[in-house]
Amino acid sequence: MNILMNVLSGCVVAFLFGVVVFVHELGHFLAARWLGFRVDAFAIGFGPALWRRKIGATEYRINAIPLGGYVALPQLDPSGMDKMQGTHDGDQPAEQLPDIAAWKRIVVSIAGPFGNIVLAVILAWVIATFAPAAATRALDTRVGYVDENSEAWDAGLREDQRLLKVNNHAVRSWDDFIIEAHLAANAGELVTLTVAETNGVTRTLQVPLVQRDELRLVEGVLPMDACYVGSVIEESPAEAAGVQAKDQIVSVNGAPVLCNEAFSRTVEKNGEKPLVLTVLRAGQELTLDVTPRYDAQEKRALIGVRYKPFEKRPPMWMKHRGAMAQISSDAGAVFRILQAVTAPTVDGERKRAATSVGGPVVLLAALWMAVKEGVWICLGLMRLICVNLAIINLLPFPVLDGGHIMFALWEIITRRKPHPKVVAALVNVFAILLIGLMLLLVFKDSWGMAVRKWGNKSAAQTNQVERVEQEPPEAP
Repeated sequence: MNILMNVLSGCVVAFLFGVVVFVHELGHFLAARWLGFRVDAFAIGFGPALWRRKIGATEYRINAIPLGGYVALPQLDPSGMDKMQGTHDGDQPAEQLPDIAAWKRIVVSIAGPFGNIVLAVILAWVIATFAPAAATRALDTRVGYVDENSEAWDAGLREDQRLLKVNNHAVRSWDDFIIEAHLAANAGELVTLTVAETNGVTRTLQVPLVQRDELRLVEGVLPMDACYVGSVIEESPAEAAGVQAKDQIVSVNGAPVLCNEAFSRTVEKNGEKPLVLTVLRAGQELTLDVTPRYDAQEKRALIGVRYKPFEKRPPMWMKHRGAMAQISSDAGAVFRILQAVTAPTVDGERKRAATSVGGPVVLLAALWMAVKEGVWICLGLMRLICVNLAIINLLPFPVLDGGHIMFALWEIITRRKPHPKVVAALVNVFAILLIGLMLLLVFKDSWGMAVRKWGNKSAAQTNQVERVEQEPPEAP
């Protein structure tokens, strides 16, 4: 059964990625037909053809490697992309084709990325209109908990402060904070946090980063999140006080409860003195008096509840509800990485950003996981891929759409075409660089996944730990 599900998931991944590529190439194709270009081929994928059919002057193909696609337009790109695509089998007749105006070549080049943006906007609208509320959720930058034994606490970071910047880069969500901290410095180095106190006063703090798995982060700090009761232990102080499952603990002794961990620490510090809880139940606030009882096994006072397990937060690309906010966030993430690579603001930022970039393997793996997570996460990732593909293709490099635009602009500005030998040389160089980059990313991603899988398996065998599903731990 698992094999069948994996096969089906693989087919869905190939189909969804094919849709993204198809829309991109369809944009080129429709614009080229409209403006009178000759279209030699319209293909999804690279490599040998699994299916082909020639209709008129155009050959339509589905190729074996579903990691891209192309529209063969000899009047736009007479030779360059053939090196990348393997479009023709050597039977393309060498003939002089009518010249196409530079502005038309720009329109055709832009049409592919434009098709991706159109699809991204449609997907964003579908998510904004029909997705359940839980599918799109982001935590803001309000701090919910700081471990008193952490270096963040020593630096002055406290609950209820709001994170504004990391090394002068603004953060608007907790996900932004994670990304900026990851890019800001190496493990053990200090980052500068700008925070706002509850009274509006801003402060700057310097906090070291630690390495946790593949991320560099500020340790001992958690975001503000709701504190829900999962279950109440029988004959406990909480049961006697009337606390019920699904209650949201809003405040304790008049102080707001910012997250589970903060509430736990408050109860632990309180000891066996009475507490006044404000809980939200079915939309109504109730006040309950509860006196914690010392537990000899836990060696602390408890009220006898278990927290409701955290609902799994949606991934970073699902943090916005509004359609335009989704698109803006996707584009902002791409431009942030490009800025870090091309114009880093701190030492080492370029390297950290470059090592964080994933290639085709990571992309397909993420899409695979999204398919298993559910339709909304899957559609959101497709939207993100569309925006990525549109922006990357508009970079001014030969063999990309942006390269064709630059050549056409050169012709418009100088009133003469760039020399064919110069164009051919640039295309050859960048084709080799692009192929090399793709191979490097495939190797890096595959090696990284293999190392993580081997490491996890080795650790499991060493510790002889069986992973079992357990009831959530008891909270104070």
